[in-house]
Amino acid sequence: MSKNKVLNLSDLKRKNYDYTFFWFSNTAIKNKISNVPPVSALTGLMILADNVQEITDKTGFILKASNVFRSQQVNKIIGGSPTSAHCQGLAIDVIAVELTPEEKLKNPKKKIPKTLEEICDLILSSGIIFDQILMEKDKGCVHLGFKLNQKDNRFEIGFGYIEKGVWKKHLIDSKKMRLEKKPNLNL
Repeated sequence: MSKNKVLNLSDLKRKNYDYTFFWFSNTAIKNKISNVPPVSALTGLMILADNVQEITDKTGFILKASNVFRSQQVNKIIGGSPTSAHCQGLAIDVIAVELTPEEKLKNPKKKIPKTLEEICDLILSSGIIFDQILMEKDKGCVHLGFKLNQKDNRFEIGFGYIEKGVWKKHLIDSKKMRLEKKPNLNL
């Protein structure tokens, strides 16, 4: 991508994802507010879109999400952190996966990951560089986050949860897990 190119929302379109996938919000619709990303979030969204498509290309699974980009208003309504990576376009909450049309033809009996642990293993198997993969059992999703600068990604793997109204995370030894070919997260 050229440094002088002006990014547009339509630039988010990928082979398996329409550009609206990255900013659609039922919460915004329900509350009659906009969730259209500002220009400042487009670089983050491009990083996210590239990584989401890379996961799909490498695994044959399309990610289904409950949250991707969130405007500050949407983030506040759902009780998100004021510093949420979602507001920068750098995070997705994956709730399910499905086979790509090509993969359905090629391998129709391929096992579809259903649990949060299986979805986490699928993401890890793609070999992408990430900041966080947090299984959020209360929300029924796998939070996948990135940093703007790839070298700043921390490779954190663990669980996200709310305790007494405060969001917390419990990390697993992610370095060891990244070295394993097929991590097993059933703790």
